[in-house]
Formats: sequence, structure tokens, C-alpha cells
Amino acid sequence: MYGSRRRCSPVQTMNVSFGVHRRSTLRCAVIGCGDIADLYMRAFRGLPVRVEAACDIEPNQLAKFRSRYRIKRGFSSFKELLQGCDLDFTVIATPSTIHASLSNLALDHGVAVVLEKPARLSVAEAKTLADRSAKTAVPIAVMQNYRFTSPMLKAVALYQSGEIGKVRRIDCIYHGGEGALQQQSWRPQEQTHRLLLYEQAERFLDLEVAFAGPIRKILSVRTSYRDAEESARTIEALIEHSTGVTGSIDLRASSGAESARVEIHGSRRRVVLKFFPDGFASYGGAITPLHELWSACTRSATFGWNVATSGLRSWGASRRALCRARFLEHFVNYLQGRAPRLPVAIEDVLPTIELLGALEASVYQPYREESMVFATLSSRNAC
Repeated sequence: MYGSRRRCSPVQTMNVSFGVHRRSTLRCAVIGCGDIADLYMRAFRGLPVRVEAACDIEPNQLAKFRSRYRIKRGFSSFKELLQGCDLDFTVIATPSTIHASLSNLALDHGVAVVLEKPARLSVAEAKTLADRSAKTAVPIAVMQNYRFTSPMLKAVALYQSGEIGKVRRIDCIYHGGEGALQQQSWRPQEQTHRLLLYEQAERFLDLEVAFAGPIRKILSVRTSYRDAEESARTIEALIEHSTGVTGSIDLRASSGAESARVEIHGSRRRVVLKFFPDGFASYGGAITPLHELWSACTRSATFGWNVATSGLRSWGASRRALCRARFLEHFVNYLQGRAPRLPVAIEDVLPTIELLGALEASVYQPYREESMVFATLSSRNAC
């Protein structure tokens, strides 16, 4: 059984503080100088934040990043950076497998943390970080940036107003092409990163948990794997949440095109959140083709206008930076004493971490057991 701490969904208490109240400039360092770090630099525009230093183990990557953004100091060691700089917070945008160690190091030096998704922590590691953060009064915020997309913010407002009613079911669908996995400059490996589950689908599973609350149990799982490697091509699961909501998950890494949507089925309305590009639709009563056509036309018109005015590449980067900018506005307000709580504290993502951990165990453990049986039978036949 999971999710014994609380039964409410995070959106019931979600509070977003936009509009920065300017006070002193906050000093920041960026750890990991890849594509995600570029999004943070775009998101910092207009905020009272000064990037004092950058850190990366790749010298060329670090040099290009510092030159691009005119950052004075560069380090190859995070520990040396913390010892040599006086900081208010740091952004950890490294590969996810080292998030826990870097976060603990920042806490050791009393520096607040913005941790890029996926947090990629075990439940025990997340609880330890949350406890250390509370005891030292050093905040850790997790960049669950999809909670700050326009469709999600509209859905949260609709939910909090009562218009959705009681949530009964959530469908989480992500179909991604295999080519997207090869675009990461740090060459993620399936055996350590669990690409489909953590690097691709985690952001949408987090939205499911935001409305449905912690997991109670996994009702069923069906998975297919790539040949000759421990790599999931598809994951289909049925989840029971502690709030009584049923979650349906359909994840695919072998689709010809990338698409994602989260459907929230309430007692009063059905809400559909779409991504790549963003879209939002809310239906009540009988749904006719005209309703769906209007939603599609609105989404297409918004997408067309954005591309026409800024270009496809620039629009894509701006869209990804915008939700981070909303998150960072709230985070800056919190550090300056103008917001009552963090935008997404580490304890807020514990239910998501529990869901991911339960799915990982259900998806990959059977594969390992099946592989061991096959290897045993093969060796016996060879004898």
C-alpha cells in the first residue's frame, strides 16, 4: 500500500504566486550547462536574479555556456563552487542520477536548491532531503514545470472553482518517438535512467498525481520490451489512488510522432489537457463534433499565430522557458518572503516518486526474472 500520509490531491492546496516584488537581487549558480540550463537563463529574464557562476564537468560545454551568457566564474567541481561563491540558491540541471548527491551537498553549505525534473530520487532519499530541508530551513523546490503550463493552470482554476466536480478517473497518454531519446547530449542509458518512465513520461504522470493524489495500489500492468535489452517500449497500467480515483496510463516509446494528453473525468465536466503544442478543452453534457472542432481550431490558431510571430524553433524554446519562468517567479517571491510556500516542495512530489517507484518495480522486475529463467533454460539446453 502506498500514500498513507495524506489522501488529498495536491491541486486542492496549490497556490501560485506570480508578479515579482522587487527587492535585493538573488545570487544564483547553474549546475549542468546543457539545453535545460539555456531554458533557465531565458526564464531568469526580468527576475531579480544574477547568475554568479556555472559548473559542468565538460570544459568545452562550460566555456561555451559562460561565453554565451557572460558568466564570470566557472567550476568543474560543485563542491569547489559552493566553497568559493556566496549564493542564495543553485539550479541543479544535471543528469537525474546524481540529483540526490548534489542536493545534499548544497544543503551542507546552506544553499537553497531548484532541482530539475525528474527528481529521480527513491522514496527514502526524498524523505531524507525533505527532513534535512525542514531541519536546516534551507528550501528545496522541484521544477515540476508542467504544473505551470497554461493548460494545467486553467485546469487547476476550474477544479478549485468546483466546476469539474469530483474527479473519478484520469487518463494519462504519452506516445513518443525513439529519436527523442537520442537527442540528449549526455547519452542517457536505459538501464540507469529508465528513459520512457522517468525522462519522458514523468512530467505527465506528475499531473495525474496532482489531481488524483497518492497511489494506493497498481491494479494491472502490461509491458513490452525491446529485444536483447532491458528497455521498455510500452507501459500500460491501471492505478488505484488513495482518493478513490482510477488512473489509466498508456506510455509508448515507439510511436512515429510525439503526442501527450491528460484527460480528467469529473462528475460535472471532462477536461482535456494537450501538449506539443499546448491545448485545453472543457466539456460538459453531450459532446458533439462541433465542440471538438472548436477546440481543435482554437489550438491550431494559437499555435499558428505563435509560430508566425516567433518562428517554430524560437516558439518551442519560449514555451518551455515560460512555465519555468512562472515557477521561478513564485520561488523568488518565496525566498524574498513574499509567498507563503514553495511552488513545488520536495514533499509535494513524494506521491509522484512513489508512483514512479511502484511502476518501475512492476515494469522492470518481471523482465529481469524472465531473463534469468530464459538464461537458465538456455544453459541447460546447451549442456
